[in-house]
Parts: sequence; C-alpha cells; structure tokens
Amino acid sequence: MQFSSSFRPLLAVVALAAAAASAHAELITSPAEMGNGLLVQTFDEVFDTSTPRVQIGASVGADVGVSAANGPLIFGAPFGAWSLGDNGEWTSAQSFVGVDGGLDDAGHIGTLVFDFGGKTVSQVGALLNFDPGYTYGFGLPLPLYIAAYGVDGTLLDSYELPVSTPGAVGEGAFFGIRLASAQIARFEVSGPYAVVDDLSFTAPVPEPSSWALMAAGLAAVAVMRRRRA
Repeated sequence: MQFSSSFRPLLAVVALAAAAASAHAELITSPAEMGNGLLVQTFDEVFDTSTPRVQIGASVGADVGVSAANGPLIFGAPFGAWSLGDNGEWTSAQSFVGVDGGLDDAGHIGTLVFDFGGKTVSQVGALLNFDPGYTYGFGLPLPLYIAAYGVDGTLLDSYELPVSTPGAVGEGAFFGIRLASAQIARFEVSGPYAVVDDLSFTAPVPEPSSWALMAAGLAAVAVMRRRRA
C-alpha cells in the first residue's frame, strides 16, 4: 500500500511515538526534576466523596480520580492529626489525601490509586509519607511502595522508598516516576496509613493505542483519496 506524500509526515510521527513507548522509567526524587508546565493538586478544596472513585482533577482541568484499596480514603486529618507512627504526623494545618489502612493478616497493604480518566501521563509524583512501624516476612521493615501501570494494567515500574521523618510534623519526601513518553495510566502509593500531598503530573493525553487508531484512520483516508483520484 502506498500513501499520499501529505500523510507520510503524520505516519512518521505515529511511528516515532510507538518507538518511544518502549523507554524505561526512572525514579523522580524532587519536583524540580519534573520541569515546568505541571498540573498540581494540593487537596485544599472540598471533594465529592460519595463514590469510591473521587474526582480530584476538576480544579486543574483534568479528569483525575483517586480511590483506595485495603482501607477507606481520608481527606485531611479527621481528628486534627494523622499519626504516622515513628514518622511523626500530618495535621489539619495541611491538606492531603490518605488511606486508613495498615497491613492486614492476609498481607494486604493500604493503597492509594490515582488514575487519569483513561488517558496517560509521562510523569507523576507527590509528597509522600506513611507509618513505618510494620514488618513483613522475617521481621523486615515494610517500606513505602510506588508503582506506575499502563492502560492495560501492565506494571511499567515500581520502587520501594526509604521515607524517614522521625517525629516530624507535616513532613515527607517527594518521589515519582517518569517515562520518555506518556504511558502512565495509573499511579499507586502503597504503605500503612500512607498520605499524599502536592500530586504533580504532566497533562494527560490520549492513551498510546490511540496512535495506532490514528494511523489506521490516516491509512483509510489515504486509500479513499487514491480511489477517488
């Protein structure tokens, strides 16, 4: 099949986008590493919590949801202070989202799940903390864990994080995940009583398979033009 020369540049863009999709992810350790033009949710507003997936992106112009696994969602410190064990506490002076769940007998950990409404981002990170006073296996300390997933549920990358803020108030560590192209459809933060503030991410774009649909559409249009000619 041959394509009109007017379509070849567009198809080249599609091919480049597909090639970039294989790039490996890397850990972000500072918001400065993410560059400019980010969307940031600071959680200093009132959200509709009537559904399991809470829409948190309206104020930044994006469809972003948060839900929780192995524990209910909490927004802010329900009783003035949210204990993080040896890592101190986050108080009502700080706006944040958290999960009210530790580590149960079945090994399930409290997890915050952020999604981008069926779209994908290339970078996502946040200020994080958790209660480090839990162990697993043969008494090993349970770390904070972040993970990024693609639209099909494929694990793109994950990290165990050494977040330690002994006795601190309102402190944490900024971590995130970056890819060369927009592939991250879901970002998870797992850890006992984990908390998240300043969720930062690049503008969501249509998920990668949309490039393939675009290519198919361009090819079909090219064929129709050739037949008409």
